Amino acid sequence: MDTNLRGYLADLIRDGFDPGACAKTFLDEHQIPAKAAEMLRPLLVAEANAVRTASARAASRRVFVPEQARATVNPLEMKRALAAESFALGDGTWVSYLQATAEQHEARADMLRRQLDGIERSARVHERCASVIRVYGVTCLAEVPDDARPVLS
Repeated sequence: MDTNLRGYLADLIRDGFDPGACAKTFLDEHQIPAKAAEMLRPLLVAEANAVRTASARAASRRVFVPEQARATVNPLEMKRALAAESFALGDGTWVSYLQATAEQHEARADMLRRQLDGIERSARVHERCASVIRVYGVTCLAEVPDDARPVLS
């Protein structure tokens, strides 16, 4: 087993453990006292979910490089690259790439597109904030005068 936590969890996930089982295995193998285990369990589950998500994203990148995103797809190559991967649905359940239905894949794609839209909006807000700060020569929005005039962003 790997000696760093992410590597340790990745090994367990590759062995088919879900995040809850990863946390239990870690706590049991390291003989963590019950009170500490109670506090650590949610952190370990969250970290195992993050490791699983990162692994699925990496597999997706191996199958679909950006310039080929709309090109033809080799199903065998896709199956090999995604065989051990899974992804989360909007309700929090996880499904394997190979067992997911077309509807589940489409639901995940829709969820990711909504996240991207939110990230885009947030990025535009931050860009506008930076523009106002620079125009008024202040260090933060709190220092912009209350009587400030609108600026182009």
